[in-house]
Amino acid sequence: MYKNKRHYEILEYIYEKKEASVNELADKFNVSKVTIRKDLAELENKGKIKKIHGGAIPAENIYLNETPYYKRNTTAINEKRKIGAMAARLLKDKQIVIIDNGSTTNEFASFINNKEIVVVTNDVRIASNLATKPKISIIICGGYIKTPGYALFGSNAEDFFKHILADICFLAVDSLDIDAGITYNFLDSVSIKKEMIKNSNKVIALCDSSKIGKKSFAKLCNVEKIDVLITNQMDLALRHKFEEKGVKVLVAK
Repeated sequence: MYKNKRHYEILEYIYEKKEASVNELADKFNVSKVTIRKDLAELENKGKIKKIHGGAIPAENIYLNETPYYKRNTTAINEKRKIGAMAARLLKDKQIVIIDNGSTTNEFASFINNKEIVVVTNDVRIASNLATKPKISIIICGGYIKTPGYALFGSNAEDFFKHILADICFLAVDSLDIDAGITYNFLDSVSIKKEMIKNSNKVIALCDSSKIGKKSFAKLCNVEKIDVLITNQMDLALRHKFEEKGVKVLVAK
């Protein structure tokens, strides 16, 4: 296994288990304890884990950068509603639409009316809210829910989206930077979203301005992977930078 891939899987394992010993990691990845100690030293230098006696735990900043769940649903709510309303106007009948989990995508879903579409989602709240709309067919992936929250995670969810072909993916964003790309606070968000964007003809990112220019822990992709960015505010200079990378920017007023 290449070092970069091993580092990524070590991070996932430490995050999932909350703590892992050197012996445990050496056995799991079939490498020497010396190699694991070097891996942990590199990951700590990058600020991604914190070494403890005989092992490692997730870096504190991974959690400190995460907005508490109860706040995500009320932060920039008016901006998210404007973004959601604009996104809903882009829908056409007969489309297959992936809607990623998130507070902004949930606002978007609330504006979908009188469209004959198929919605595929990993968010049980979005599925529940759309279930009352008779023209919309809803498909929801399997997986586990990490409480508090409504998102589905895990290998079942990832495998599910490998077999879905969609017209559009509406992508939620934790952080967006012109150079760093789209990033998220947790690793387990990324693998599912990779399958979503890979299997969609068009990717539309929904991102309020408070998240732009920020970087989070786990990278999904460069900005070139998205086709359209809908936000509530952006200065002209930055807008031109996105457009130079092939991203159409729509500003919801």
